[in-house]
Amino acid sequence: MKKTITLIILLISTLQIIYSQDNSTDILKVTVYNTFEDFVNQKGEYVGHYDNFLVLIGGRTTLTVKNNGKKSRVAVSNKWGYKIGNNYYRSMKKYPMLIAHVGKTVYYENGKLHMRTIKDGNGWCDANETIQLFSETLTSEAIEYRKFKKKYQGDSSLKKLFDCLEEKKRNNNFSRKIKRN
Repeated sequence: MKKTITLIILLISTLQIIYSQDNSTDILKVTVYNTFEDFVNQKGEYVGHYDNFLVLIGGRTTLTVKNNGKKSRVAVSNKWGYKIGNNYYRSMKKYPMLIAHVGKTVYYENGKLHMRTIKDGNGWCDANETIQLFSETLTSEAIEYRKFKKKYQGDSSLKKLFDCLEEKKRNNNFSRKIKRN
């Protein structure tokens, strides 16, 4: 009887370890969306597990992925966007941007910062890299915060957003660091 209980406990423990390992790799799965329609219909192409990224001069972004033990590079600048784990990114002119919030407007943050966080658990950037963009829709042109604020400063429904971002700006004058748990 003791051996049976011990075997059951060992089996359950082993299954929990296997499940947790499979589950942890889900945060690294990369899906690429060629068009906005592909994104809306969730008809992306799975390309592998995220390993790293490279942004070349001119803003061309390439992801390094692992698939079946082999590394390959995937150019994403000419795609509408991509997903790493549960985070969606939109390919912009100069930068990959994390889609941070979709509501009355769309709020984007520096995708390079967030992808560094996935890679090593820490994201860092200097003041020049703390990029915040906004667009009216997921397909419209994104504009920088100062232009967005000027365009919408009379909109009382966005006052809390502006206050929050101004506070964030005051607290992050020189550098920014984020950690993922």
